[in-house]
Amino acid sequence: MVEYANDLEGQVYFNQPKSITLPMFEKIEWRGGIVKTGKIFEIDLTAQTADDAVWLVQIRYTKVPMGIKEVEKFISQTDLVIQKEGYTDVTRWYFCKQGYTVKARQALEQAGILSSDLPQFNGVAKMFKFFGLPKGE
Repeated sequence: MVEYANDLEGQVYFNQPKSITLPMFEKIEWRGGIVKTGKIFEIDLTAQTADDAVWLVQIRYTKVPMGIKEVEKFISQTDLVIQKEGYTDVTRWYFCKQGYTVKARQALEQAGILSSDLPQFNGVAKMFKFFGLPKGE
């Protein structure tokens, strides 16, 4: 079992002004690329705790900052999943290697969605003794 301090500074790692608690997940499901009504429906990971708290996670390894349209798509897709599954305790986290445009960042913050770029993700990863993702191009 990995030991870690599960309360993290939200602003440092997730662009949120509150402390973020990382739970111990009981179940993690890869969901990327599910086709719904002829369109790809992407929420990359769904993680669930023993007490039914759910994290919906989007991962983007792009060469440019994520824009507002992709963020709006993530918000609408997660809203649909929350409604369909009846989730009541949900945390949404969007990781994009290159970060976000100003409008995208504002939309994420306004919706209360956790967001991380590569240095922030790697900061969390190091707590778990994971070397992190390479900078790459």
